[in-house]
Amino acid sequence: MRLTISQHRLLVAALRRHTRFNLTDLKKPLTEAWTGLGSKTTYRSVLEAGLMTYATTPNPRYSTWWKLTPSGAVIIAFWHGQGYDFKKIEAGILPSLEITP
Repeated sequence: MRLTISQHRLLVAALRRHTRFNLTDLKKPLTEAWTGLGSKTTYRSVLEAGLMTYATTPNPRYSTWWKLTPSGAVIIAFWHGQGYDFKKIEAGILPSLEITP
């Protein structure tokens, strides 16, 4: 599977948010963690691809919280298993657009 640049950017941000801010919830399933914050327009590419969905009630014209779907969680778990976390992401070391979980 090859991600679009927009999908990649949003999923990398989700991985970063999950590993940086959900330290007490790392045992919680990825599909339950709120890993994105932004507008529907911003998240359209991952929403339409079935990689993320609403974590809270949609809030038109305002930011909404997003969470990973099972398909999106597979990608994040794959990257995390390869050693990617917020430290690498913040250092500019990003996973590939090509996903082969």
